[in-house]
Amino acid sequence: MNDFIEVHENEIEIPKIVFKHRKWDGFQKDVILKREVFYAPPESFEDPLDCKVPIRYDQLTDEEIFGRYLERMKEQHPRWTRLKQRSEARYWFNKGLMRDKEHIQKVEEDYWKEFNERFGVLCLIPNPNSFKMWVEYSDNHKGYCVGFNTEIMFKDKSKVGGGGKVIYFGELPIIHPLEPPMQKMLKQIYFKEKKWEFEDEFRVHKMHPNQISDEQRILKVPEEALAEIIFGAKMPPETKTEIIEIAKTSCKHAVFKQAVINADSETISIVDY
Repeated sequence: MNDFIEVHENEIEIPKIVFKHRKWDGFQKDVILKREVFYAPPESFEDPLDCKVPIRYDQLTDEEIFGRYLERMKEQHPRWTRLKQRSEARYWFNKGLMRDKEHIQKVEEDYWKEFNERFGVLCLIPNPNSFKMWVEYSDNHKGYCVGFNTEIMFKDKSKVGGGGKVIYFGELPIIHPLEPPMQKMLKQIYFKEKKWEFEDEFRVHKMHPNQISDEQRILKVPEEALAEIIFGAKMPPETKTEIIEIAKTSCKHAVFKQAVINADSETISIVDY
């Protein structure tokens, strides 16, 4: 059996400030205009394996499959005799569903659909000076970056949800079907391929009991939680003026800063505005 790689969400150190790169366009303005952030469904992410690391059902042995059916019979029919429980487990084992690729695919598709309808992720980073992040997510330096005070923003965990650092791998580790459900879920949320390491992501996530609308994916951020607004190195002056005027009423606690492209044209510095 594959060795389990354990993930402990509550052991993650939370950065003092976390950041979000944005374009100054459409709904992406809402971080400043309305102090709203959006918990996106995983299916909207660029990475096709984000929150979708395959569970390796093919790693199950016959003994493990039969044992799981037997456990289920004991849970669902505790009054049955031991012989009856084993007989029913054997019946389901002999159907061969856990070796049927079409059945497994259908199970995974149904799970993925429900997961996307109930689950939301807020992608953040601990450092605002990643050159590639400004290119990819802030309109090639013409956008902006917002810094959130985590002590204030994450104070009410019932509204915000869980959070932690993403772990990057050259090859994604196997998720075994018999791992504890919470371990499997945390691995799905926090494991990504090394090619995404430039994001250095700290993410916040929330699972809802039922399907949710786009409105229910929005979190209103307390005014005092919005700590910094960083202007992109190529942001037009008129956009800066517009943001400053809006921030006078929506984000009065925010400090303005400026991103600068260094002489090497590959790195970013953040200076006071």
